[in-house]
Amino acid sequence: LLSLGWTIALVPYAAWGAELSRSYEGRSRVTLVREGFTFVGTLAALLLQYAYSGGETNGTDRALSAFAMTMA
Repeated sequence: LLSLGWTIALVPYAAWGAELSRSYEGRSRVTLVREGFTFVGTLAALLLQYAYSGGETNGTDRALSAFAMTMA
């Protein structure tokens, strides 16, 4: 069920670039920006977890709790 839901959301999201621009360069630019933001967001999420843990490996519960509150 989760896989089906993810597919239903991802297919139109990935195809959106073709609707925003008709040129090859425009579609490439839209895809580059989308994937760039995805990459930056992933890095930010990883760094926030590390920052919330204070660099400790055993502070995972506190770090994940603070991260969840930030995302909420």
